[in-house]
Amino acid sequence: MRVVVISVGIPPPALRDLVRGYLDRTSPLFPSEWLTVADGDPRGSKLPGRAVAAEGARLLKRLEGPALNVALDERGKPRTSRQLARWIRGGGGYASSFDP
Repeated sequence: MRVVVISVGIPPPALRDLVRGYLDRTSPLFPSEWLTVADGDPRGSKLPGRAVAAEGARLLKRLEGPALNVALDERGKPRTSRQLARWIRGGGGYASSFDP
């Protein structure tokens, strides 16, 4: 298994610390890396839907090959590490586009 964390924009310091801590703890177990994509709409649109669609397109371009892809969102339901591990072992579940 390989874990790639892809985030949109420059995350705040607290989130950077959390992701780095996670990758430091898991790197002895499996390869992992952290990638970022630019936030917003490159055409400069201020419409939220266009920005989200543009960000989603950039996220999808960073995905490689067949994999279990997990999109995390501030509106999602919190999970414990054990719950997430069970969900991954089960092959995932609900999937939707990055564009609401």
